[in-house]
Amino acid sequence: MSTGTNNRTKVAFLPPEFDLPLDDPKLLNEVINERERQTGIIVNQKENAVFTMDETVTSQTWFFEANEQRDGFRRMYEVPALVAGGSVTIPHGLGNISGFTFTDYRGWVQNADGTSFRPIPADFIELTSSDIVLTVPGGSPYGGLSGQIVLEYIKS
Repeated sequence: MSTGTNNRTKVAFLPPEFDLPLDDPKLLNEVINERERQTGIIVNQKENAVFTMDETVTSQTWFFEANEQRDGFRRMYEVPALVAGGSVTIPHGLGNISGFTFTDYRGWVQNADGTSFRPIPADFIELTSSDIVLTVPGGSPYGGLSGQIVLEYIKS
């Protein structure tokens, strides 16, 4: 039994079908155990799509040097109603972020009845040592909208 592997990126996939040696119980056990090991490795390589208010391992792996890999993390935050011409501060609770590399941040807000959705522009978002600060320009249509923001990062 073999898996397909892309040698450049080391991303593997399991073939959907494989042969089982039903006539040899010992070999059958070995094949099933190997398939389980491969399944665990391959599933853990895939990025999860879990968005929670707690820190979650994304299963992203970041390589900065040949033998140095770091795991990616994700955390979601609730965005209270934004104020046009003002700022909203959300404590991020990540502790000392001086060694972090932020790989992505994005957010969406919506009106109270859920009929209008807007992405939060990147230039509204600032990350400080302790907070996420969302600053909305005066006259912006974002006033009164609330939603979620997601931070993705790696730690050194």
